[in-house]
Amino acid sequence: LEPGRRRDLSDLYMTYDGSCKHPRSNRPACGAGVAAFLITAAGEELELRVWSIPLPEHSTAQQAEAAGVTAAEDNIIEAVEYAERLGYAVSTTVHIHGDSAVMTGQASGTFKVKALGIQILRWGAEARRAFSRYNIYHWYLPRAYNKGADAAANTAAIALFCTRRIASLDIPPIT
Repeated sequence: LEPGRRRDLSDLYMTYDGSCKHPRSNRPACGAGVAAFLITAAGEELELRVWSIPLPEHSTAQQAEAAGVTAAEDNIIEAVEYAERLGYAVSTTVHIHGDSAVMTGQASGTFKVKALGIQILRWGAEARRAFSRYNIYHWYLPRAYNKGADAAANTAAIALFCTRRIASLDIPPIT
């Protein structure tokens, strides 16, 4: 792509997922994942970025999903700026997909959730900036089609679990 030459408008898609791993442990390790990609005017799919976010101890699967949708909203501007650096012009429509009906319903305004731990919080500066510049739509996506975000969430959860496991081993220092 020649410098300064832009391609036709592309739509931005963000997928999110949450994951909790607890192999033989009563302390689950949870993480959230987000994958951002473009669908170009020519129908090409271009993966832009993937985020893996480890969550605090004692998080639940629903909290991991909520963290995923919040991270997707918070990273819209970064994904758009990255696509533009690659020479793609991004439309003002952003599609956010998740495989949790509760989170998708809450984000789209269909559901109201009373439990504080799983309410989606949209008070971050980046999310406010994104919501003022883009038309953001939340869609339910069956799990089978959410592989990128699922892998990112699993990576965060497994890395956190392994870190805790290593920290709990009592290994004497080498002398």
